[in-house]
Amino acid sequence: MTNREFVSAFIAQKEKFCRQLSLGADNRKTLDLFEKWLKENLRDRTKSTEHPAKKNNNIISQQLDNIVTGAAKILAKQGIQINCVSLPVPVSKSNSRCLRVQPYNTVYYRIRKTSPRKGKHKGEHLISIELVADGNKNKVFLPLLKYKDDIEQDLNLPLERENKSIEATGKYRLKIVFNDMNGVELFHVQKFSRILADFISVTSRYLKKISI
Repeated sequence: MTNREFVSAFIAQKEKFCRQLSLGADNRKTLDLFEKWLKENLRDRTKSTEHPAKKNNNIISQQLDNIVTGAAKILAKQGIQINCVSLPVPVSKSNSRCLRVQPYNTVYYRIRKTSPRKGKHKGEHLISIELVADGNKNKVFLPLLKYKDDIEQDLNLPLERENKSIEATGKYRLKIVFNDMNGVELFHVQKFSRILADFISVTSRYLKKISI
């Protein structure tokens, strides 16, 4: 029997009990108060346990918004404008943000919280900041790879790419990843705003070099 079913059964039995025994006002008041307490307790328990995953996703979504807003302010001072966009890609909107940077419309940037099912990061909780060049192997991805060492030096961070099986499906990304096993990294808004802004600023310079 669920909590709600129990409360309904209690109310029905209480009324039946009161009719049969003709309880005095004091006794009935006690039962009424107990009924009220049961209902309030049920509401509190339902509220506290309802959709914990949804609540967590809302927190992640808000932190991603804060990071993107911070990065946008930094980039605006450099004359770079970024825009959040909705793209037909299979990622959760609550766990990621996709960004366009003009005039580079053949690629986009993405920051997301992810837990890969394959590869060297299998099972890890990560924050990934990516330059996504899906379907643009020859025009964008391979030319950028020639500057991989230079980009890493400018960022002072190692770049990663997808494993071969994923690239074989036409998905080409350059990314920097951060371990988030404790689930608190996204709360470092200023830190990741700066990293995201630097990643976009640096890679944009090399996109300009390859003239996409």
